[in-house]
Amino acid sequence: MRIQIAQKQAEQEVEELDLFLNLAQAEKSHRVARLYADIDPQLLARSEAEKYRFEADQSQLEIEKANERLLQSRGLGAGCPECGAARVRSGRTGAAANPW
Repeated sequence: MRIQIAQKQAEQEVEELDLFLNLAQAEKSHRVARLYADIDPQLLARSEAEKYRFEADQSQLEIEKANERLLQSRGLGAGCPECGAARVRSGRTGAAANPW
């Protein structure tokens, strides 16, 4: 019985670490996409500038999705009921940290 509990805890920890990794990867991708999107549109073909802005927007959505998956895994829901702010902002918070 103790082994099963320890295995379940280990599986949950690994799942949470995977979710933190996914969030960090989404944040990294967003930073790169923002760099391209911030290039002066006059220096690029119009289609390229639009593509970079679209990719930046998509990468922001990926961050939101990764954050939501992390919150759901912790049973925290979508965020603060008063202001709607996300409880987890990055993968750098500890598992036992108080989100508020």
